[in-house]
Amino acid sequence: MNISIRCIDRDDIPDIARLADNIAIAQMTANLPYPYTIEHALNWWDYVQSHTNEHVFSIIGDDEFMGVVGLVHEPEHERAELGYWLGQNFWNKNVMTTAAGMAVAYAFTMLDAQKIYSRCFAPNKASQRVLEKNGFTLEGCQRAHHIRMGIVQDVFCYGLLRSEYESTRSD
Repeated sequence: MNISIRCIDRDDIPDIARLADNIAIAQMTANLPYPYTIEHALNWWDYVQSHTNEHVFSIIGDDEFMGVVGLVHEPEHERAELGYWLGQNFWNKNVMTTAAGMAVAYAFTMLDAQKIYSRCFAPNKASQRVLEKNGFTLEGCQRAHHIRMGIVQDVFCYGLLRSEYESTRSD
């Protein structure tokens, strides 16, 4: 499967609403509403478009919309936060690992970040694998840190430094 990322487009809104309207996805994200409607997608689109520090990409595989990967750039700290979600039909196919890797490269080359960080709920083994396959290191656990859909969640914190990223590229 040929995976690519491109800047999110308003035309993606119907696909975003369709794929994000999934309880299994919402349970593993910090703030994706469920049910997820076109109105949610439009509000999110407006938010992203009005914040220049948001760098959001559509994940495309064989010309099909599959999900979203994004970075919140914090230039004052020379870092970016990586976030993502993927339509359930595309899970366990290495799609997110590939797309996240593209976003990581973008953060280090285009945003000149010195660090990228990401967080995931402790039960989300798939997200942990995505981060670890992209060279992220588990930096710690925020115990009982987030309540999502009535469940108290531990949050794993991952980080990747530019120097670590570059050392893997020069081998």
